[in-house]
Amino acid sequence: MSSAIDLLNKTALLGIKITASSGKLQVVAPKGVVTPKLKEELTANKCQILAFLSPDKKTNSPAVYDLVVDGKSFTVIDPQSESLEVFSKSVKNRFGGGRVESIVRR
Repeated sequence: MSSAIDLLNKTALLGIKITASSGKLQVVAPKGVVTPKLKEELTANKCQILAFLSPDKKTNSPAVYDLVVDGKSFTVIDPQSESLEVFSKSVKNRFGGGRVESIVRR
């Protein structure tokens, strides 16, 4: 499962937005960013990614956060499913001490 988390964090850093809708992945990316290899990785991890992005909060799945740091948007998967308060305190370290403008837990 950690490979799916790593993949979601990797795509977020590339500016790719991935959401789940009706059992399908919706991918919005800048032109040319989704390579054939990346598409293959997303396909191979589709079930795990759908599980993480599922709106079913009864499962003990990782938390998903949308961040704005120094004017750049990121989506971060937190495998520890920390509280928003705990996660907020660790964001500066995770993003090199940048100015955190927004943190929203999905």
